Amino acid sequence: MRHRGSRDSAEGAASPGRADREHTGDAGGNGRRVRLSVGDFEVAETERRGAAVPLLVDLSYSMALRGTWAAAKQTALALHVLMRTRFPQDALQVAGFSN
Repeated sequence: MRHRGSRDSAEGAASPGRADREHTGDAGGNGRRVRLSVGDFEVAETERRGAAVPLLVDLSYSMALRGTWAAAKQTALALHVLMRTRFPQDALQVAGFSN
């Protein structure tokens, strides 16, 4: 992640030194560790190109034995709905595997 003023979409304090001073009151830095918190960063949505999202699904019998197949299916369907409604330019590819 870069800091405020960069071209990246994840922005934070103007500089690591500023973040350190905001949290510790130290104006010089002087070899001290920079401390960052969640509040030091902002995520701004920008124009983006489509992404290809792979989803690997375990189709082995152990999924049914452990009762995790329904949760896996529900997660895959939720991801599909999210991508179709929020990120329609993205492509979801599902690949199944088993032993």
